[in-house]
Amino acid sequence: MEMLKIPPDLRRRLQDQNALAITAKGQEVFQGLTYEESQFVVAASGEKADSMSQAQRDRYAGLVLKHEQARMRCASADDEVFKDEDRLG
Repeated sequence: MEMLKIPPDLRRRLQDQNALAITAKGQEVFQGLTYEESQFVVAASGEKADSMSQAQRDRYAGLVLKHEQARMRCASADDEVFKDEDRLG
């Protein structure tokens, strides 16, 4: 499996938040992002904003938004499953 280069404690926190997923190719990714996009987010997260170009900052912000939207969709879907299970009892 190809893991993102993130510290173990951060990985555990992200897993607890359902922020990570595994692709069909066995690559660890942020929910809603490709492996390449996830690698970019990891690398950019360690950079100071003033050391990145405007294009890199824009890409980073867009990918974080894309990831958060995917996480919210997953959370909403989970909520619907739990509601269905409660109704079926």
